[in-house]
Amino acid sequence: MTEIEKIQFISKQKTIINGKALKLLNDIENLTINIGVFGGFSAGKSSIIDAILEYKIIPTKVVPTTAHPIIIHNSKQSFLRINYKNGTSQEIKLTLIDENHAQKLLGNKNEIEAVNTYEIFYPVPLLGDSTVLIDTPGTNSAHFDDDRIASEIYNYSDIVIYVINAQQPLNANDAVILNKLKLKTESFFILLNKSDTIDETEQSLEDILDSVRNDIKNKVGLDNFFLYPVSAKMTLNNAIDNEMINSMKEFTDKLSFFINEKMETIKQNKINKLINDTFPDLELVYNEHYERKVNKNRKSLRRVIIFSVLLGFISFGIYAATKGMDWYFKYQLSKLSSGILSERESASNKIAGFGSKAVPELIRILTNENNWTQNINLTVSAIKTIAIIGPDAKDAVPALLKVINSDNMDIKIETLQALYCIKVFDESVIAEYIKAASNPNNLIKKKAIEFLYQVYTYSTIHQDKILKVFIRLLNEENNEYQIISMNIIRKIGNNSQAAIPSLIKLAGSRDRAIQLEAIDLLGIYSDLSVKAVPTLLPLLEDNDSSVRDSAYEALMQIENNSIRILEGLLQYSRYANEIRKTNIINLFIKKGSQGVPSLVKGIKSNHKDIKLFSISLLGDLGPQAKDALYDLEYLLNDPNPDVREETKRAMKMIDSSYNLNISSNKILQTNSSNEYMQYVQRWKVTDPKGLYLRERPSLSGKIILLIPYNGIVTILSINGPYETIDGIYQKWMKVRYNNKAGWSFSGYMKKVK
Repeated sequence: MTEIEKIQFISKQKTIINGKALKLLNDIENLTINIGVFGGFSAGKSSIIDAILEYKIIPTKVVPTTAHPIIIHNSKQSFLRINYKNGTSQEIKLTLIDENHAQKLLGNKNEIEAVNTYEIFYPVPLLGDSTVLIDTPGTNSAHFDDDRIASEIYNYSDIVIYVINAQQPLNANDAVILNKLKLKTESFFILLNKSDTIDETEQSLEDILDSVRNDIKNKVGLDNFFLYPVSAKMTLNNAIDNEMINSMKEFTDKLSFFINEKMETIKQNKINKLINDTFPDLELVYNEHYERKVNKNRKSLRRVIIFSVLLGFISFGIYAATKGMDWYFKYQLSKLSSGILSERESASNKIAGFGSKAVPELIRILTNENNWTQNINLTVSAIKTIAIIGPDAKDAVPALLKVINSDNMDIKIETLQALYCIKVFDESVIAEYIKAASNPNNLIKKKAIEFLYQVYTYSTIHQDKILKVFIRLLNEENNEYQIISMNIIRKIGNNSQAAIPSLIKLAGSRDRAIQLEAIDLLGIYSDLSVKAVPTLLPLLEDNDSSVRDSAYEALMQIENNSIRILEGLLQYSRYANEIRKTNIINLFIKKGSQGVPSLVKGIKSNHKDIKLFSISLLGDLGPQAKDALYDLEYLLNDPNPDVREETKRAMKMIDSSYNLNISSNKILQTNSSNEYMQYVQRWKVTDPKGLYLRERPSLSGKIILLIPYNGIVTILSINGPYETIDGIYQKWMKVRYNNKAGWSFSGYMKKVK
């Protein structure tokens, strides 16, 4: 029975979820392949759609007019349908809509507030009967809620057409949006619109196309996409054949071929997702409804039996009625070995109506080992009948545990089903399921795994044992079972944390799909996956962008309350898109002074982007980053002017009174090692009791160690705050003693001559 047939069965039952099943069937019936058209403001996205339609309907004024998505259908008739939020709609013939009318309908704020969606119906043979084209708002628009609406469409686009302005090929916004889209689909058509405006005396079209290809591969991580130079304007103006017109035709031909080739695969994937989202445990739901239906039929049969008995009393007496039912039962038993499947199934259902009274005869069939090889149909039908009877057939469990040792695959699989339906999950039953989960036959093994998961969700008694099976599958050198096990572990959630060590191992798998799934799963355990951090941190610099991004997402969930990942995030920042960079910034700001040590390491990086990012973050932390001032001082002499300027900005944000002038802070302005050495001098402690070395320039600063009387220190910075201690007004200085750096009060020190 297919999944659709099971859903149809559920929809016909009078239960609280039949409406859910009916809605799912309706969604599947009305399923469409969605082609999302994306692009930044002024890329010419709407003109591209007009060129595909060969009809100018989408407004193209220099404002992002499509404040709502516009859904385009293939239709023999041509009209615009406006669907309002109150449930009403309005239809207007396209021939009656001029540019001003369209502008009013699709882009005027006062007109669109009550609108839910726009739909255009127009003859577009390219789309066929079940494909729609969706014109999205400009992705970098500030017009109403355009960005939010476009973001919502990311999740529903099966094929992406992304329009880039040839005058601004692949800007930062394009890269960010494409990075989002690649997580949702693998089907990309990139159109370099306005290619006719390129001045080839400065750079050839071919060079620009090569540059865009490289940028998409390097900045977005896309390897498989179609790229076409086009001109929507020339196409709409019916220009004579040239390179742009031919390229546009080549694009539409390829898109048409792609839709026809991929349609069934895309549809099936969407159907599978709809089913999984609605009924993640469809088999379990179906079994429960099937059992309920069988019980209902059993009750009906019992009524028939009672009626027959009564008739027997009236017509033939008790003896005749009893003999009649015995004959009926034996007659149905004889049908269990029929060569016709429908007869066997009918007999099973009728025998199941006798309930527990039928079990002894069914047990007799199962315990006859000759039936296992010489009458397989009878054995399988008897097992199926026991499954239909369900918990009332619990006396059959020993016989089932015997027959499961048969060499016949069908007998083994049906026995696994029957044991689950009886709902007696003792040690011996669980042992058979676990044994079957190691069977070399893939069908038996998969069925056993499926039923083990159902038993796991039904009863808590044997969950630890069952979980060990799933973990064992993770450690098998079989990608298929690793994926199956990870899917189950994802459903179990935090209760499957015993799988973490195996998932950590798989996070280093050479199989990219296995590796990405394992990384993603480690994230769901949050802080429980802390042991995965040493494995995930190096992946932030993996050559594969999808691995880097997955490791980032997992780490943000695993250690969102820890500072351990901060240094790794700084290294990842040079690959991160703007959204992830913002998340990293927010995390550092949340950690405050706790993140300063990591940022100090970041400003010492040899990578310019990491260094600048770390400096900027220290500035964003403001006074919380005051312990980094000494380390920032030396960057004021960095050979890179960008580093010097960013350092000045950061230091002012940390301490607005900080003196950057040459006259009062010579250590920051040194141009030679001799001048620098005048300020890196040796001092000694003058207090007989010794002098504390502290983490901060304050008496409340944590003590690092006690410097003894006459202990020699090296001055690292003289730029600490002034303070009066024991009546002595002097500054704090940053010093080093025994390879430990910290702050000491200079009132109890003097220079060593």
